[in-house]
Amino acid sequence: MSRKTEKSLKITIIWGTIAAIIFGAISLVRLSDQIVIPNITDRIPDIIYPSKRNIPLQLRAHSVVGIDISHYQGMINWDQVKTIDDKPISFVFIRATQGDDSNDKYFKYNWKHAKENGFVRGAYHYYRPDENSLKQAERFIKRVRLEKGDLPPVLDIERFSKIQSNQSLRNGLKKWLDAVEEHYGVKPIIYSGASHYKDLLSHEMFKDYIFWIANYNKVGRPLNDRIWTFWQFTEQGKVNGIEGNTDLNVFKGDKAQLEQLLILN
Repeated sequence: MSRKTEKSLKITIIWGTIAAIIFGAISLVRLSDQIVIPNITDRIPDIIYPSKRNIPLQLRAHSVVGIDISHYQGMINWDQVKTIDDKPISFVFIRATQGDDSNDKYFKYNWKHAKENGFVRGAYHYYRPDENSLKQAERFIKRVRLEKGDLPPVLDIERFSKIQSNQSLRNGLKKWLDAVEEHYGVKPIIYSGASHYKDLLSHEMFKDYIFWIANYNKVGRPLNDRIWTFWQFTEQGKVNGIEGNTDLNVFKGDKAQLEQLLILN
């Protein structure tokens, strides 16, 4: 074979290969027009979440949903607060106080408008571990007037102490709980993260309390070794009427069971 013939043959092979690749690509594009690719997000629960793929599928089973708010959400347009996706918002936890010297600046506004818009409401206190527990209880009691139809008061504990043991912190928490229960005549709810529950609150002295647990992981339940009642499953939810992110929660039960928790008089 002459060099000229050999060169022509190589060029022919190269162009043939290129043509085959182009033809194959065109055929694949045409074929893809006829393929129906299943949308896996159709099988994801319909509770709003920043990434639907991260929602535990078990959340579909919970029909009673709610939010919790503080001054971080700013001035809320309560007339627009209706649903989380297509699920009606049933309850709202509202921060009232923090530590022994601070009130949430939007508490009175939120407290009033939550009730006017028909939501079951609950007030919570953000506990500071290294401040006097009884003074913190006193601040909450002065700030919050609970009424018939409200949820029990809530103690929010999210931090460990830097200067005292866990047992000393537990004792302080129990003092707050006892003082608040004595005043309102109802046992408070305890809010905390799953890890704090394990290290601090899974103790005999708290066995009779209702727990509201924060756990944002891909799990079917927020705690493995205890019955939970409320579950805060994300801090990045979106709700009409509220700018920015909002904590979203589910209640383990139906509306009739939620009503059984409410203050009677």
